[in-house]
Amino acid sequence: EKARIAHSYKITPRIVTKENLNFSRHLLDDLTDEMRGLYSEIDEIIKIFKEIRQQELPIQLFKTHFEEKQKRGKISKSLEVTQVLEDLYNFSVIGNVPRQKNNVIYKYLHPDSNLNLNEKIAIHRGLYGALELF
Repeated sequence: EKARIAHSYKITPRIVTKENLNFSRHLLDDLTDEMRGLYSEIDEIIKIFKEIRQQELPIQLFKTHFEEKQKRGKISKSLEVTQVLEDLYNFSVIGNVPRQKNNVIYKYLHPDSNLNLNEKIAIHRGLYGALELF
């Protein structure tokens, strides 16, 4: 959908929105493909963020949803939620939200960082579209 204007193309808000969603889906596909070697249930794990529908959330909220999926047999009971969160952090699916700053700490930006379980987590902004977190 390119609006033709004097032999050039205008990028409309609709085009930007569509391409942003395409990028988000592509990023999610790449990350889940990479993590599938660790967790065959990665789609169910990622679906937790879609169900919660929050860009930032307390870790306990994620844990509650994770454990509920384990009870229903959607996620293996052998998986440790803390390890899953650490792996999501290491793949930069999530980052930490420090109390004293207005930014998010992601592993890809701070390679020596580790997940802080005492802070909220934030979903990578590039995944908002694919996870319907508008």
